Amino acid sequence: MRRELTMILATAMILVVPACTTSTGSSSQFEVKTKSAEGIDFHTLTTWRWKPGTLRGAERGEGNPVKMQEDTTRRILEAELSQRGYSWMEGAKPDFYVSFRLSSFHTARRNVQTSQADPSAGPGPSGSNMSRSGSLTVSIWLAGRDTPVWWGSAAGTGAGFLRSDEQLRRAVRAILAEFPPL
Repeated sequence: MRRELTMILATAMILVVPACTTSTGSSSQFEVKTKSAEGIDFHTLTTWRWKPGTLRGAERGEGNPVKMQEDTTRRILEAELSQRGYSWMEGAKPDFYVSFRLSSFHTARRNVQTSQADPSAGPGPSGSNMSRSGSLTVSIWLAGRDTPVWWGSAAGTGAGFLRSDEQLRRAVRAILAEFPPL
């Protein structure tokens, strides 16, 4: 009897543990990448403002989930920049401008054993081989430049990726940990 119970428990562990370790649930991790322009002395930059034309409307989100998520990201970025010693500058010309972009999309999950996308995956995340992915990109601009002089992004997968305030805060902190570049 004891041997049979041990076999049942061992079989259950074999079936349950791999399912838990391959999950892409809301405890997802993200990868941070950055890029900067050459010849910029980033250490002289102290004052900032949002890049003109990059924020959707002046009003805060009123029930629109995407707008509310953008408002949350904006508040987190403002707080993190302030905490890092950068000052918001109203009116006069700041040292740099900041913009950000949140994106969310579905991708085919890869077969763990073959590392290839499963072509039989259906067109939705629920009950299929699709996974929700997303990214947050923060860009630093100088006046008169058509392209950012620095950008950082955090990308990852998971059902709740970048959906909670805490995940957004962790992503912003991870990105800004790389700014200014050394």
